[in-house]
Amino acid sequence: MGAKLSPGMRIFVTSFATILAMVVVAGSMMLLGLFDDMIESRLITFVVNLFVAIINISLISYLMKKLDHVHIKEMGFRVERKDLFFVLTAFIVTLTLILSYVGVLIHHNFISGTFNISLLKELNFYLLFLVACIGWIFAASHEEVLTRGYFMKNLSHRKILSMLLISPLLFTIIHIPFRGLNPAMLLTWFFGGISYSYLYLKSGSLSVTTLVHAIHNITNDLAFYNLPNFSLFSLAENLTSHYKGYYELLLCISIIFLTFIFYGKNGFFTPAHNLSNFWEKHKNEVKVEQVNKNSVTP
Repeated sequence: MGAKLSPGMRIFVTSFATILAMVVVAGSMMLLGLFDDMIESRLITFVVNLFVAIINISLISYLMKKLDHVHIKEMGFRVERKDLFFVLTAFIVTLTLILSYVGVLIHHNFISGTFNISLLKELNFYLLFLVACIGWIFAASHEEVLTRGYFMKNLSHRKILSMLLISPLLFTIIHIPFRGLNPAMLLTWFFGGISYSYLYLKSGSLSVTTLVHAIHNITNDLAFYNLPNFSLFSLAENLTSHYKGYYELLLCISIIFLTFIFYGKNGFFTPAHNLSNFWEKHKNEVKVEQVNKNSVTP
């Protein structure tokens, strides 16, 4: 089956199956009358993210075996001491950047809002933070397996720069059916996708990209979205698209710069060693398929 599908068709089939699985989960929540509660309740969101991650990663793993004849472990999930230090540094940088950014906007009257310092004294805030961390890790995990691990594997026969742009674009597109065409969110997904793709290229670990992706989502909740008993800022209005876009661009540049500092010893666009080996198999497969296709063309 895998030999009959081009890399582009494999990406399409896997994306469609993943989106369909998420539609089934969302539909089930609606039938149970829990969809609105999911948006407001961190606990329900945590449970939903857990089930979606299990379903989607299992589905992607199955499709990888059928379409690509490879095991999901080959994508790279290792975590070493350097990786943990990188994640900690990324968390500090991201949190500092987002709090400073919103604080500057408020201070200079670009937006209206206040800092909820009293939340930091409440135990419930830290419990919600823990639940949010775990929930966002599950939510980010299946997106990283699909859009970084699988998409980039099937784009690896292209030039590196092309891969680093197409993967974020696909990452943005698969969010649209559920989140719409909000310009601020489109920028969030695209710039985030660029930074995660580059991080995966250099670190070779989906575990690292998953944790950084989760950090991004958690800090956005803390600063941008006026979530009751959780957001550290009470904003009079949601950030407009250009303010959100500026922040996402700043964060993207920061993560890419941080990634290069930690993992860039072998060059700016040189993939991690494990990915070079993994992707080389795919490149050879594409070459063989092309030769076979040309040989039967009259």
